[in-house]
Amino acid sequence: MSTVVPFSQSPLNPYLGEWILDQISISRNKLSRLLLGEDGVKKLWACGSIEELRQVAADDPVLANKYQSLLRNRTESRLKIGSDNIAWNPPYGHSIPSIHFVYPVVRISPEGSAVVVHSLDPRAERRGRPAGLRLRMRKNWLLVSAEYFGRQAHLFPRAQVLRFYPAKTGAVP
Repeated sequence: MSTVVPFSQSPLNPYLGEWILDQISISRNKLSRLLLGEDGVKKLWACGSIEELRQVAADDPVLANKYQSLLRNRTESRLKIGSDNIAWNPPYGHSIPSIHFVYPVVRISPEGSAVVVHSLDPRAERRGRPAGLRLRMRKNWLLVSAEYFGRQAHLFPRAQVLRFYPAKTGAVP
């Protein structure tokens, strides 16, 4: 007779998989507002999923044209969340080569409806310093923001929120 040891489910489980960055969230206050207009950003940001966003854009040809011009300015950015690391290629213009960051998962701490993934900064100039990502779901979107520790938490402004949708839904046409 063997003893079965139950393991609790990781708080990271709902976020595991591959996610694609919604281009609106890169800079809602600058480029997106410039290209889409204030009302366009509000309309698309209020969508509950990428499918709803596509439908709203399809129903408004002018907004769809503006959204397509926003997509042309950036490369597709993907976030891959695994149980032991998080890999991300941040968005850059087409002329800049893609960069990949891999954040090792050191510790996971649930905080209300969010999960903070404690890690080490992978950038060469900051290698080994504490880093963190705050993950939370809103409707069908994964919201990700940087989490600051120590002195950084007091010196840096709140991090921008990036919005991702599941890769299985496909890229926005």
